[in-house]
Amino acid sequence: MIIAAAQPMNNALPPELLAAGATVGLLIALNALLVITPRLVKDKLFVGFGVDAVIGLFTLGPFALAIALPAVRQGGWKAWLIAPGVSALFYLFVWCVLDEAVRGKRRGFSIRRRWIRSDGWMRYALGWSILLAVPMFWLVRLAEVVVYPALNVAWGLPRLRTAEFIALSRHKTQGLVGADYIFCLYCEWMTGLWSLGTEMLRNIESMWCPLRFGRADQCERCQAIFPDIERWADPEEGMAGLDRFYELHYEGRPMGARSHLGACGEE
Repeated sequence: MIIAAAQPMNNALPPELLAAGATVGLLIALNALLVITPRLVKDKLFVGFGVDAVIGLFTLGPFALAIALPAVRQGGWKAWLIAPGVSALFYLFVWCVLDEAVRGKRRGFSIRRRWIRSDGWMRYALGWSILLAVPMFWLVRLAEVVVYPALNVAWGLPRLRTAEFIALSRHKTQGLVGADYIFCLYCEWMTGLWSLGTEMLRNIESMWCPLRFGRADQCERCQAIFPDIERWADPEEGMAGLDRFYELHYEGRPMGARSHLGACGEE
């Protein structure tokens, strides 16, 4: 008689549920930290790289927590793909509900209710797809921290202070809670880092590629971001025009001061 070896029953929860449950601990810890932190400390924290830390806790924290769980690491490629996303969405949903319930007011104006009333639940839910842009913005932020400082040394571009562009202040708005609160801070961070990146790109273009586009409509569309584009070299003049541009605007400029024309008072 062949006696089959008894197989242990696997009662382990799916890694996706474990990841979602683990976010509760992170949720409690973060909210407790925000509650006990003095207002003056918050004002200093919500500037520059401190903003990256705060936004990182909300956007990257659940992903990192999910991947750190042994059940997720051992769950195969499905767990790696699904668990972090489930963890992040669960985290944001619970945070928004609890924040509005604890310190918010359910009556009065709400951005969320305004757009649900106007466009319906389906369109509002579809708007959460903006979260898919989080990885792209973190890549832009990484380039600002890693790539641009290298250009300070290599090309003499001016240094830019992160705190002058990236800061959080919308959290002081009375009545801003829940989903309205988290999305407004998220957008404030995105706007700040994009503005910083635009200033960096403007310095790069003006110093390295100051050549107007061959299409007038393209120049008009870009002028809002690059207002000194009309001062750039005329492409019809060829390399001779670029040579004159450099002699006029950059000849004799010291390293670290090779900014765009507007920063030098030439607009």
